[in-house]
Amino acid sequence: MASRVPLLLGLSDDLLTSILALLDQETKCRVLPLVCSRFRRLLQQPGSWQEVTFTERRMAALAEELRLRLFLAWAHRISRGLRQLKVDVPADLDDEANAVLLTDLSSVLGQAAPSLQLLELKCRYSLDAQRVLPPLLQSQLRALTELHLLAEDRIQGLQLASLSSLQRLNIVVDGEPPESLDAESTLPPSITWLGLTPAPLVAEPGAVGIFSKAIPPCVCALPRLEFLDISESRGLTGLHTALRQLTLLTGLALDHAGLADLPKAMTGLQHLRLLSLHGTFSWDDGDEEMMQPVGLSALAPLKELRVLSISESFRLTALPPAVVGLTRLKALHLEKCPSLEGLPDNLLLPHLLMLSIDWPILFASHAVVARQPKLQQLLLGSMQSAVQNLFVPATQARADIAAVEASLQRCTALATLSVIVYAGPDSGLTMDAASLMLRLPRTCPVLQLQPLDAFSFFLTDSEQLAEGD
Repeated sequence: MASRVPLLLGLSDDLLTSILALLDQETKCRVLPLVCSRFRRLLQQPGSWQEVTFTERRMAALAEELRLRLFLAWAHRISRGLRQLKVDVPADLDDEANAVLLTDLSSVLGQAAPSLQLLELKCRYSLDAQRVLPPLLQSQLRALTELHLLAEDRIQGLQLASLSSLQRLNIVVDGEPPESLDAESTLPPSITWLGLTPAPLVAEPGAVGIFSKAIPPCVCALPRLEFLDISESRGLTGLHTALRQLTLLTGLALDHAGLADLPKAMTGLQHLRLLSLHGTFSWDDGDEEMMQPVGLSALAPLKELRVLSISESFRLTALPPAVVGLTRLKALHLEKCPSLEGLPDNLLLPHLLMLSIDWPILFASHAVVARQPKLQQLLLGSMQSAVQNLFVPATQARADIAAVEASLQRCTALATLSVIVYAGPDSGLTMDAASLMLRLPRTCPVLQLQPLDAFSFFLTDSEQLAEGD
């Protein structure tokens, strides 16, 4: 009896190559070459790889550089048809001593240029974008729509105007002071999404030799910019002036910007659908203005807002009328606000799907939570209450557990209750919270209870809610 050929191996090389391209890198590197000689041969050909990643292991510098050079030599052979390339670079990419490494990297990028859609370069030290992406190479990267540049020291040479198809640009610098975009930087007008973490140092107008964190002029000049992330920019200046030029924004992230209040120019962002102010309004013992309760009156005209985060705001003592009036909100994040004593009795957000609050707020305002007709996901954060906050010596009555339970039963659309798990002093459950969690599976059997790691909980989880109506 003739042996039967396995169905998979009976496919043509072209079809089998297309299937292999869909598998993850780990499987293709460690498993498939051991299956049969045909798999091994196909994996050496362009087209079998769509996504390739090199991850640094923090070994000795010479060993890491050798690993990278071997990776780049291999990547050059299979780079035709590559769509995503992510590389951790264990060396300076602005150092003449690494010219060979730059040549190898440029060779891979040139080979992959016709198909490469996403490029991520993460450098242990400094990165010179002009040397990594010279104008001639930029003109060849016509398919590149997403670029991530990350460095632990600085990023320079950001003349990227020739990347004509680029839509998403993310620049992250861990160095202090942050150095990235400067007066000579150029960006392509095609950019619609820009991450600048943190905002770079920019020369103050009319002041010689004085620099401060600000949104550079080349960003304000982008004609199609819709989303701007300038988080971690404590001490940010000139925000009012910049926002007056960025009136087409639909998304803005100012996390940990350390603002005293929102600039008046915020009222002009009539298209804004997502606003993240996580950790923006925190205490500062050295600044009298940063000790005052925060006001959010600038939010009142932003009737198109769908997602709003004012979480980790220690200066937020009450949810102001400006927020209550945002009736088109689909997601509202208020977790880790220890000075907040409760939700307003008149809060009614008819389109709200996701709400994150602290446990004390649930016990104080469970009846308000129950009145949100479309609420599907409730996230519960910190155990800390205003009683424990020395700056706000307030007290609040603790609701009966049965009453809270009854309120959750009235949330007919509620499908998920997530407990955000923190490390440190906020990690434990209070007796009331533990009792409620034990009772809910019996009284609300359709409600799914789940833990959620605080480190994996980001506003991006609700970004999709900002899209559509």
